[in-house]
Amino acid sequence: MKNLRLNLSFFRGLNLVKYLVLAWLTVVFLMLFILSLKSRLYMDQGFMHYVAYLINEHSFIPYRDIFELNMPVSYLFHMAVGKFLGYSDTAFTTVNVIWLTATLTVTWLIMKPFGKTIAFSSCLLFSIIYLQFGSRVMLQRDLIAILPIAISILITTGRTPFHRINLINFLNGVLFAIATLIKPHLVIGLPAIIIYNCIYVKDSNNSLKIFIKKFIVGSLFAVLGFIITLAIPFLWLWKMGAIPAFWDIFSSYIPLYSEISGGLKIVEGDRRMGILLHNIYHNLKQFDIGILIISSLGGVYLVLKYSSSVTKRKLASLLLSLTLIYIVYVIIAGKFWDYHWMPFKYFACLCTALLLFNFSSSLNFPKIKGIATIKILPFFFFVLLSFILTVKPAYNAFKQLRYDATPSWLYRPDYYIMVEEIETYLHDNLSPNDKVQTLDWIHGGSIHAMLRAKAVTATRYITDFQFYHHVSNPYIQNLRKDFLTQLEQEMPKFIIKVQAEAKPKISGKDTNYKFPELDEFITEYYDQDYSGTGFDIYRRDDN
Repeated sequence: MKNLRLNLSFFRGLNLVKYLVLAWLTVVFLMLFILSLKSRLYMDQGFMHYVAYLINEHSFIPYRDIFELNMPVSYLFHMAVGKFLGYSDTAFTTVNVIWLTATLTVTWLIMKPFGKTIAFSSCLLFSIIYLQFGSRVMLQRDLIAILPIAISILITTGRTPFHRINLINFLNGVLFAIATLIKPHLVIGLPAIIIYNCIYVKDSNNSLKIFIKKFIVGSLFAVLGFIITLAIPFLWLWKMGAIPAFWDIFSSYIPLYSEISGGLKIVEGDRRMGILLHNIYHNLKQFDIGILIISSLGGVYLVLKYSSSVTKRKLASLLLSLTLIYIVYVIIAGKFWDYHWMPFKYFACLCTALLLFNFSSSLNFPKIKGIATIKILPFFFFVLLSFILTVKPAYNAFKQLRYDATPSWLYRPDYYIMVEEIETYLHDNLSPNDKVQTLDWIHGGSIHAMLRAKAVTATRYITDFQFYHHVSNPYIQNLRKDFLTQLEQEMPKFIIKVQAEAKPKISGKDTNYKFPELDEFITEYYDQDYSGTGFDIYRRDDN
């Protein structure tokens, strides 16, 4: 009787910890969510919206009329937003809420077998990690692609005996093709889903030969769905005559671009591997990423060790495998910015929520002996993790609400100042048929200002960073010549030149920020008309 009372007291204490954690996460989520409703287009999102605007409103053809590196579905997503909601900050915020709601709904359904507490906490934890970065991470491509991958997991793990396994594999191929058409290397999670289906399909004969047969057949159905879906946007490009330009960019320029590391440094050969390993080590030891890895392992361990449900153990194993796989995803990309880690963080949040696993629902929950020193630690760890991940954005939220200050998560606090100055100038000086050329990377704000002023680019080169790395490469030399040829043909009314200190710089071998032919062209045909915060605007000298 005494032992029973101790067990009951212990589980009541655990439940109290759970409810305190959930209350804390809920408060921080609500605060960050309300704050996110004030979000504005920022850098990448403004750029992608501008590309969508050119395609939708001015019949530009991607890749042919716009030199760009993103995959087709990225454009289709922003084109759909522009068509149905427009290109404003309000449209951006609305889509962000819709996307987050859809993702959390699927997440809830995935995690529901573990209980409502775990399902709720996994949704809250991912939302906080997503929202804490503000506008610079919202609706990034890596995040948009989480939804089709999550749906794939849902239909896989929620399969009933009435669902044909080959149909499930086909649909998995479709969903991962959608993710691939946003970011190509997101496909690395598909084999884990196929293997899961092979292992956990009920069969009296579970020999290696049968497993291999199931894997081959399942892979064929997944590949079929993958190829059919992959072909659809490329048929769209083919119909518009954009395939040659697409192939030119992806076969000739992307290999050069891939040599730019996450720190915007060009590294080649053996040294590239050394820099890559250094970046991997540096990022994995970061506090939030390191904690998520450890807490993911801890949460899954508790389920595998103490759950009596085969279904729960299977699902926990799949989530952990995807967590580890999407660490590899970041390494393959060779870029280590915040949003590149988001697929990993999504699955890590789901695994971390398993630290709230309900022992009392298990047939073999641990005995009271030694539990105070061993089994209670994961719960304190979860509370610590929640505090670390949420207290900083909570502070930023309070600060912004109180002072209406620029959020500290912005890379460039003067970004919106630049956008508004350029937009005002263009509204005051731009005539209906005038064209504008920007000399900027995404970070400068001029492209965002072009979107708000509804200005049309003079050439296919919206950004200019591609002209300054691998400058001795014949392909880059041809890009420079093509750019100058288009400038001379179009003679845009205005050229917006973002100053060097307002743009990130690529460093390393064969980088050169001198473009004498462009400087001569501007000097000969243009006069400086306006100097603003980090930029200059040149007006064509019509005399």
